[in-house]
Amino acid sequence: MSVPADSDAITPEWLTAALQEAGALDQARVNWIQSAPVGRLGFAGQLWRLQISYDNPEPAAPTSLVAKFSALHPDVRATVHPMGFYEREIGFYRELAADCPVRTPRCFFGEIDMDSGASLLLLEDLTWMHNLNSPDGSLNEVELVIRELGKLHAAWWGDARLDQIPWLQMKGFLTPTQAQPMLIQNWDSFLGKLSIPVTEELLRAGELCARYLYAASVSMHTEPPRTLIHNDVQGDNLLIAADGEPSLAFVDWQLTTGARPAVDLARFLVGNLDPTERRRHEDWLLDYSGLAERSVAGYSLEECRDDYRLALVLAAGRLATAVGHHPGLAATPDGFWNVVFPRYAAALADLGVAELLQQRYG
Repeated sequence: MSVPADSDAITPEWLTAALQEAGALDQARVNWIQSAPVGRLGFAGQLWRLQISYDNPEPAAPTSLVAKFSALHPDVRATVHPMGFYEREIGFYRELAADCPVRTPRCFFGEIDMDSGASLLLLEDLTWMHNLNSPDGSLNEVELVIRELGKLHAAWWGDARLDQIPWLQMKGFLTPTQAQPMLIQNWDSFLGKLSIPVTEELLRAGELCARYLYAASVSMHTEPPRTLIHNDVQGDNLLIAADGEPSLAFVDWQLTTGARPAVDLARFLVGNLDPTERRRHEDWLLDYSGLAERSVAGYSLEECRDDYRLALVLAAGRLATAVGHHPGLAATPDGFWNVVFPRYAAALADLGVAELLQQRYG
């Protein structure tokens, strides 16, 4: 099927055909669509909510969907499409989602034009759930995320498909070979976009990443034990339903890949917890991921904790590179990086990561 360029191009006729192909429609036909943007438009894409009516009701027919398009701006698309963002997420929903023991939205359609990077996903509408970073977030929700990550990681532990699926591999400056030079190239730009004092702790974190990002990335992404990681576990990509027993859904799988599980754990725990809370809870939260309890052999809690420390270099380096490289970002007090990067820097210092890196890599 063709790939509509925007929400206006999703006609009742086109949507009828797409839903029939997905098995969601039998005889009914779409006769009306109303679309509206979902939140602000993101850097790598745009989300629209489609409300749908039919000429005849059918039990499986969705009354609303979320349409996820690739970025409209050609320069943005030219940056992220070669890195595989759109191809990777569509591939995840087509080939891997069914084998993940965590909730993801049902996918009704996913296609990409590999020449232009134009892409579309039609996903189950989960906008009734709230993001983790909403005001009513709690430590219980953090526990829920850690437990669900443990399920995901255990299910894909050592799976041969991690090396067999071409689109699952990182590309561009997300690869170990390009990550370090890209960080060095964009570090001064990143510092210029901070609206907080540039402390010695922040500078030491940058120096540590500039020296060891390649070695740590190779370890985390290529050395066993490896599993499927989400690779962007943060509040905007986590949806929580609080009615009754809390439940969680993971969205935005554009960066999913094979790596050691601590890459997800470090990014989430350090990035989403105030340093005081993180210091108080991180030991038992790492244990709470429950990998050993799910029969993952040969991976001790001690090894997990060391991986967690090393993975902080990846988290800090990627954030600084992304913010520094982004042409549309400028210094602003509201920039999330003003909060998150200092958290990474504090954890690097608290956990003696420099000493561990020196021991491992010299």
